[in-house]
Amino acid sequence: MKAAWYGAWRTAGTVSRQIFWPVPNVDSVLVGFERSDEQPGDEQLRLRTFALVDAAFQQRRKTLRQALSSVFGDPSA
Repeated sequence: MKAAWYGAWRTAGTVSRQIFWPVPNVDSVLVGFERSDEQPGDEQLRLRTFALVDAAFQQRRKTLRQALSSVFGDPSA
C-alpha cells in the first residue's frame, strides 16, 4: 500500500529458496517499481493513510479490528 502511493509496482520474478542457506520455508520474489510524479492525494492524506497501514501491520496475531482499534476506537465500547 505504501509503495503504491509513489508509483506502480509489480512482481518481476521469483527467487529460488535453494540459493539461501539455510533453506527457508518461504518463497521469495523480485519486485519491479516505476515511480510516478503524480500522487493520489496531498500530504495530509498520505500521513493518515500511512498511519492506517502502520496500525494494521503493527502487531502479529491480532485481528484487523483489534489492530485498528488504536486508529478508529474500540467498536465494542
